[in-house]
Amino acid sequence: MALANFAFPQQKNSQHLWHLTIADSVTAKGIDRATFSIDKKRYYTTGIDGTIDIDKELIDPTDSIGFSCVGYKSRVLMPGINYIFPDTVKLSASVTSLNEVKVNSMKQSEIIIGDARKFYNAHRVTSPNTTYAQFIPNAKKIKGTITSVEYVINDELNGIEMPFRVRLYTKSKTSLSLDQELIKDSIIVYNPEKKHRLAVDVSRYSVQLPDDGIIVIFETLSLSYYNKGTIWHKGFDYPKMPGIDMDLKRKNDYDADIYDKRNRTGPYCMVGPVAERWNLDGFEDEWYVYADGINFAITLSISK
Repeated sequence: MALANFAFPQQKNSQHLWHLTIADSVTAKGIDRATFSIDKKRYYTTGIDGTIDIDKELIDPTDSIGFSCVGYKSRVLMPGINYIFPDTVKLSASVTSLNEVKVNSMKQSEIIIGDARKFYNAHRVTSPNTTYAQFIPNAKKIKGTITSVEYVINDELNGIEMPFRVRLYTKSKTSLSLDQELIKDSIIVYNPEKKHRLAVDVSRYSVQLPDDGIIVIFETLSLSYYNKGTIWHKGFDYPKMPGIDMDLKRKNDYDADIYDKRNRTGPYCMVGPVAERWNLDGFEDEWYVYADGINFAITLSISK
Protein backbone atom coordinates (compact mmCIF):
# COMPACT_ATOMS: atom_id res chain seq x y z
CA MET A 1 0.00 0.00 0.00
CA ALA A 2 1.42 3.40 -0.97
CA LEU A 3 1.93 5.89 1.79
CA ALA A 4 0.03 9.15 1.53
CA ASN A 5 2.09 12.26 0.99
CA PHE A 6 0.28 14.26 3.63
CA ALA A 7 -1.42 13.67 6.98
CA PHE A 8 -4.05 16.36 7.49
CA PRO A 9 -4.81 17.78 10.93
CA GLN A 10 -8.09 17.27 12.71
CA GLN A 11 -7.56 20.27 14.94
CA LYS A 12 -5.19 23.22 14.95
CA ASN A 13 -3.69 24.17 18.32
CA SER A 14 -3.24 27.78 17.27
CA GLN A 15 -4.81 29.91 14.61
CA HIS A 16 -1.46 31.20 13.38
CA LEU A 17 0.97 28.41 14.32
CA TRP A 18 1.81 25.60 11.91
CA HIS A 19 3.18 22.62 13.80
CA LEU A 20 4.78 20.50 11.07
CA THR A 21 6.67 17.20 10.94
CA ILE A 22 8.90 16.42 7.94
CA ALA A 23 9.12 12.63 7.81
CA ASP A 24 10.58 9.73 5.85
CA SER A 25 7.97 8.35 3.41
CA VAL A 26 8.87 4.72 4.24
CA THR A 27 9.53 4.72 7.99
CA ALA A 28 7.23 7.68 8.80
CA LYS A 29 9.91 8.84 11.28
CA GLY A 30 10.70 12.52 11.54
CA ILE A 31 13.84 13.65 9.65
CA ASP A 32 16.47 15.44 11.71
CA ARG A 33 17.77 18.73 10.22
CA ALA A 34 15.41 18.77 7.25
CA THR A 35 15.09 22.23 5.72
CA PHE A 36 11.85 24.21 5.38
CA SER A 37 12.03 27.29 3.14
CA ILE A 38 9.61 30.08 2.29
CA ASP A 39 10.02 31.42 -1.25
CA LYS A 40 13.80 30.65 -1.05
CA LYS A 41 14.21 33.64 1.26
CA ARG A 42 13.58 32.27 4.76
CA TYR A 43 15.08 28.97 5.88
CA TYR A 44 14.28 26.87 8.95
CA THR A 45 15.60 23.53 10.22
CA THR A 46 13.71 20.72 11.95
CA GLY A 47 14.72 19.32 15.33
CA ILE A 48 15.89 15.79 16.03
CA ASP A 49 12.28 14.50 15.84
CA GLY A 50 11.67 16.19 12.48
CA THR A 51 9.28 18.82 13.87
CA ILE A 52 9.17 22.56 13.39
CA ASP A 53 6.77 25.38 14.31
CA ILE A 54 6.12 28.06 11.67
CA ASP A 55 4.09 31.25 11.94
CA LYS A 56 1.58 30.92 9.08
CA GLU A 57 1.40 34.68 8.74
CA LEU A 58 4.96 34.58 7.33
CA ILE A 59 3.62 32.69 4.27
CA ASP A 60 1.92 34.65 1.50
CA PRO A 61 -0.42 32.89 -0.98
CA THR A 62 2.09 33.58 -3.78
CA ASP A 63 5.06 32.11 -1.87
CA SER A 64 6.51 28.70 -2.64
CA ILE A 65 7.18 26.33 0.27
CA GLY A 66 10.22 24.06 -0.07
CA PHE A 67 11.10 20.89 1.84
CA SER A 68 14.53 19.30 1.48
CA CYS A 69 17.16 17.16 3.20
CA VAL A 70 20.34 15.33 2.27
CA GLY A 71 19.43 11.99 0.71
CA TYR A 72 15.80 12.89 -0.08
CA LYS A 73 13.91 14.23 -3.07
CA SER A 74 13.03 17.88 -2.54
CA ARG A 75 9.42 19.04 -2.67
CA VAL A 76 7.95 22.43 -3.47
CA LEU A 77 4.36 23.43 -2.72
CA MET A 78 2.35 26.51 -3.65
CA PRO A 79 -0.08 27.24 -0.82
CA GLY A 80 -2.50 29.54 -2.67
CA ILE A 81 -5.33 31.31 -0.85
CA ASN A 82 -7.27 28.46 0.81
CA TYR A 83 -4.31 26.22 1.66
CA ILE A 84 -4.93 23.57 4.33
CA PHE A 85 -1.72 23.22 6.34
CA PRO A 86 -0.88 19.51 6.89
CA ASP A 87 0.53 18.00 10.06
CA THR A 88 3.12 15.98 8.12
CA VAL A 89 5.02 16.23 4.86
CA LYS A 90 6.76 13.04 3.75
CA LEU A 91 9.93 12.98 1.66
CA SER A 92 11.08 10.05 -0.47
CA ALA A 93 14.68 8.86 -0.42
CA SER A 94 16.80 9.84 -3.41
CA VAL A 95 20.24 8.30 -3.02
CA THR A 96 22.75 6.20 -4.85
CA SER A 97 23.32 3.56 -2.21
CA LEU A 98 26.43 1.45 -2.73
CA ASN A 99 25.76 -1.55 -0.53
CA GLU A 100 28.84 -3.46 -1.69
CA VAL A 101 31.73 -1.02 -1.97
CA LYS A 102 34.89 -2.63 -3.33
CA VAL A 103 38.35 -1.25 -3.93
CA ASN A 104 38.83 -0.88 -7.68
CA SER A 105 41.82 -2.52 -9.32
CA MET A 106 44.22 0.05 -10.74
CA LYS A 107 44.12 0.46 -14.51
CA GLN A 108 47.29 1.28 -16.41
CA SER A 109 45.74 4.44 -17.84
CA GLU A 110 44.80 5.76 -14.38
CA ILE A 111 46.85 7.81 -11.95
CA ILE A 112 46.22 8.60 -8.27
CA ILE A 113 46.33 12.16 -6.97
CA GLY A 114 46.10 13.31 -3.36
CA ASP A 115 47.92 12.42 -0.16
CA ALA A 116 48.30 8.72 -1.00
CA ARG A 117 50.02 6.79 1.81
CA LYS A 118 50.18 3.18 2.86
CA PHE A 119 49.61 4.15 6.50
CA TYR A 120 48.14 7.25 8.16
CA ASN A 121 49.15 8.31 11.66
CA ALA A 122 45.80 9.56 12.99
CA HIS A 123 42.28 8.13 13.26
CA ARG A 124 39.92 11.14 13.25
CA VAL A 125 36.55 10.50 14.87
CA THR A 126 33.51 12.24 13.40
CA SER A 127 30.19 13.82 14.37
CA PRO A 128 26.79 13.79 12.62
CA ASN A 129 25.96 16.50 10.05
CA THR A 130 29.59 17.44 9.46
CA THR A 131 31.75 17.96 6.37
CA TYR A 132 35.35 16.72 6.25
CA ALA A 133 36.89 18.34 3.17
CA GLN A 134 40.21 17.78 1.43
CA PHE A 135 41.57 20.12 -1.25
CA ILE A 136 43.63 18.21 -3.82
CA PRO A 137 45.52 20.60 -6.12
CA ASN A 138 46.09 19.86 -9.79
CA ALA A 139 49.64 21.19 -9.90
CA LYS A 140 50.55 19.22 -13.02
CA LYS A 141 47.41 20.40 -14.89
CA ILE A 142 46.28 16.85 -15.52
CA LYS A 143 43.44 16.42 -18.01
CA GLY A 144 41.20 13.47 -17.28
CA THR A 145 38.03 11.97 -15.86
CA ILE A 146 37.60 11.20 -12.16
CA THR A 147 36.86 7.48 -12.00
CA SER A 148 36.80 6.87 -8.24
CA VAL A 149 37.11 8.54 -4.85
CA GLU A 150 39.19 6.63 -2.30
CA TYR A 151 38.78 6.98 1.47
CA VAL A 152 40.64 5.39 4.37
CA ILE A 153 38.10 5.13 7.18
CA ASN A 154 38.37 3.84 10.73
CA ASP A 155 36.26 2.04 13.31
CA GLU A 156 37.15 4.11 16.38
CA LEU A 157 33.42 4.57 17.11
CA ASN A 158 32.36 0.99 16.25
CA GLY A 159 30.33 2.16 13.25
CA ILE A 160 32.58 1.68 10.23
CA GLU A 161 29.74 -0.01 8.34
CA MET A 162 27.46 3.03 8.73
CA PRO A 163 26.80 5.46 5.84
CA PHE A 164 28.48 8.66 4.73
CA ARG A 165 28.06 10.94 1.72
CA VAL A 166 30.52 11.56 -1.13
CA ARG A 167 30.70 15.07 -2.63
CA LEU A 168 32.98 16.82 -5.13
CA TYR A 169 33.40 20.60 -5.45
CA THR A 170 35.47 23.12 -7.29
CA LYS A 171 37.46 25.48 -5.08
CA SER A 172 36.82 29.21 -4.87
CA LYS A 173 39.48 31.14 -6.77
CA THR A 174 39.78 33.75 -4.00
CA SER A 175 39.42 31.78 -0.77
CA LEU A 176 39.60 28.35 0.86
CA SER A 177 35.87 27.78 0.55
CA LEU A 178 33.86 25.61 -1.83
CA ASP A 179 32.42 26.85 -5.10
CA GLN A 180 30.38 24.64 -7.45
CA GLU A 181 29.18 21.09 -6.75
CA LEU A 182 30.22 18.70 -9.53
CA ILE A 183 27.81 15.81 -8.85
CA LYS A 184 24.17 16.61 -8.15
CA ASP A 185 23.13 13.09 -7.05
CA SER A 186 23.22 12.20 -3.38
CA ILE A 187 25.88 9.48 -3.23
CA ILE A 188 25.47 7.76 0.14
CA VAL A 189 27.85 4.88 0.80
CA TYR A 190 27.29 1.91 3.10
CA ASN A 191 30.13 -0.41 4.10
CA PRO A 192 28.61 -3.72 5.28
CA GLU A 193 31.93 -5.57 4.83
CA LYS A 194 33.61 -3.08 7.20
CA LYS A 195 36.47 -2.34 4.83
CA HIS A 196 38.99 0.31 5.89
CA ARG A 197 39.92 1.33 2.33
CA LEU A 198 37.02 2.14 0.04
CA ALA A 199 37.03 3.23 -3.59
CA VAL A 200 33.69 4.70 -4.66
CA ASP A 201 33.14 4.44 -8.41
CA VAL A 202 31.97 7.80 -9.83
CA SER A 203 32.99 7.18 -13.45
CA ARG A 204 29.42 7.26 -14.74
CA TYR A 205 29.22 10.99 -13.91
CA SER A 206 32.11 11.83 -16.30
CA VAL A 207 33.46 14.54 -13.98
CA GLN A 208 36.56 16.20 -15.40
CA LEU A 209 39.36 17.10 -13.00
CA PRO A 210 39.34 20.93 -12.68
CA ASP A 211 42.51 22.74 -13.77
CA ASP A 212 42.95 24.38 -10.35
CA GLY A 213 42.25 21.25 -8.29
CA ILE A 214 39.24 19.86 -6.47
CA ILE A 215 37.72 19.68 -2.99
CA VAL A 216 36.66 16.14 -2.06
CA ILE A 217 34.26 15.62 0.82
CA PHE A 218 33.52 12.91 3.36
CA GLU A 219 30.19 14.07 4.82
CA THR A 220 28.42 12.44 7.74
CA LEU A 221 24.62 12.33 7.81
CA SER A 222 22.00 13.29 10.37
CA LEU A 223 21.81 11.52 13.73
CA SER A 224 18.82 9.46 12.54
CA TYR A 225 21.25 7.43 10.37
CA TYR A 226 23.36 6.52 13.42
CA ASN A 227 20.74 5.33 15.89
CA LYS A 228 22.29 1.97 16.81
CA GLY A 229 23.45 3.04 20.23
CA THR A 230 26.44 4.99 21.46
CA ILE A 231 30.03 4.30 22.49
CA TRP A 232 32.19 5.88 25.21
CA HIS A 233 35.38 7.15 23.57
CA LYS A 234 38.11 9.13 25.36
CA GLY A 235 35.77 10.69 27.88
CA PHE A 236 32.81 11.40 25.56
CA ASP A 237 29.68 9.57 24.44
CA TYR A 238 29.51 9.26 20.63
CA PRO A 239 27.01 7.72 18.20
CA LYS A 240 28.36 4.70 16.36
CA MET A 241 29.57 5.95 12.98
CA PRO A 242 32.57 5.79 10.61
CA GLY A 243 35.69 7.90 11.11
CA ILE A 244 38.16 9.26 8.57
CA ASP A 245 41.92 8.71 8.81
CA MET A 246 44.37 11.58 8.37
CA ASP A 247 48.07 12.32 8.40
CA LEU A 248 49.54 14.81 10.87
CA LYS A 249 52.86 16.64 10.71
CA ARG A 250 53.44 15.57 14.32
CA LYS A 251 51.63 12.73 16.02
CA ASN A 252 48.63 13.88 18.10
CA ASP A 253 49.19 17.52 17.03
CA TYR A 254 45.91 18.74 15.52
CA ASP A 255 46.19 22.41 16.43
CA ALA A 256 49.14 24.14 14.72
CA ASP A 257 48.16 27.35 12.89
CA ILE A 258 44.47 26.44 12.71
CA TYR A 259 43.43 30.09 12.63
CA ASP A 260 45.50 30.90 9.53
CA LYS A 261 42.80 30.84 6.85
CA ARG A 262 44.56 32.71 4.07
CA ASN A 263 44.11 31.25 0.62
CA ARG A 264 46.43 28.33 -0.20
CA THR A 265 47.51 26.70 -3.43
CA GLY A 266 48.80 23.48 -1.87
CA PRO A 267 46.74 20.68 -0.27
CA TYR A 268 44.78 21.44 2.90
CA CYS A 269 41.89 19.94 4.84
CA MET A 270 39.08 21.47 6.87
CA VAL A 271 35.97 20.61 8.87
CA GLY A 272 32.69 22.46 8.67
CA PRO A 273 28.90 22.25 8.35
CA VAL A 274 27.07 20.31 5.65
CA ALA A 275 26.61 22.10 2.34
CA GLU A 276 22.98 23.04 2.94
CA ARG A 277 24.04 25.04 6.00
CA TRP A 278 27.10 26.85 4.62
CA ASN A 279 27.50 30.48 5.55
CA LEU A 280 30.19 31.72 3.19
CA ASP A 281 30.01 35.22 4.65
CA GLY A 282 31.05 33.80 8.00
CA PHE A 283 33.68 31.35 6.76
CA GLU A 284 36.04 31.93 9.68
CA ASP A 285 33.30 31.08 12.15
CA GLU A 286 31.91 28.10 10.23
CA TRP A 287 35.10 26.25 9.22
CA TYR A 288 38.01 24.73 11.12
CA VAL A 289 41.03 24.65 8.81
CA TYR A 290 44.07 22.53 9.65
CA ALA A 291 47.67 23.66 9.21
CA ASP A 292 49.66 22.93 6.05
CA GLY A 293 50.94 19.36 6.07
CA ILE A 294 47.83 17.90 7.74
CA ASN A 295 45.58 16.03 5.29
CA PHE A 296 42.67 13.61 5.32
CA ALA A 297 43.16 10.15 3.81
CA ILE A 298 41.30 10.99 0.60
CA THR A 299 42.62 10.40 -2.92
CA LEU A 300 41.28 10.31 -6.48
CA SER A 301 41.84 8.00 -9.42
CA ILE A 302 42.03 9.88 -12.73
CA SER A 303 41.69 8.31 -16.17
CA LYS A 304 43.82 10.27 -18.64
